[in-house]
Amino acid sequence: QKDTDGDSTGDACDPDEQPDLSVLSLSAPTGTILPGQPLSLSATLLNDGPGDAESFPVTFYLSSNTTLEPAIDTPLGHCWVEGLNGGATTTCATNTARIPPSFRTGQPSPVPYRWITCANRSEVELESDSTDDCMVAPQGVTVPEPDSLLPVGAIGLALLVRTRRARV
Repeated sequence: QKDTDGDSTGDACDPDEQPDLSVLSLSAPTGTILPGQPLSLSATLLNDGPGDAESFPVTFYLSSNTTLEPAIDTPLGHCWVEGLNGGATTTCATNTARIPPSFRTGQPSPVPYRWITCANRSEVELESDSTDDCMVAPQGVTVPEPDSLLPVGAIGLALLVRTRRARV
């Protein structure tokens, strides 16, 4: 196996020769976003390592805080980078992301969320430093509870219909 730096560790396993992926910037909607609304998301990525990266995913999450919690945060979209040379940048984008119509905030008023974008979160690409793979958007978004999107008259009508059906 090739050992470019002569440290007795082959390049494929040597952290000195691996890619180092990071998110330089992200573009995502701000303000209020509605469940089901189509979203355009993009990120600019950097391979700051000497090694070339092969194919890897970029995932866009909606989070209730500024820390990625994969078991809790909602992944809304992703795109793939098909390769990124050492020292190079690229942009990855998706126009198919949506907040699921079933998404519930559990709150009567709009809830603030943050965008978190991560490169290679599933670690399909071995890299020298995976601590800088994610970026949190500086501005948040709000998501209203879907039921709160109904006009007041529609809510009253829905309650009246439910009440009358219950009496029958």
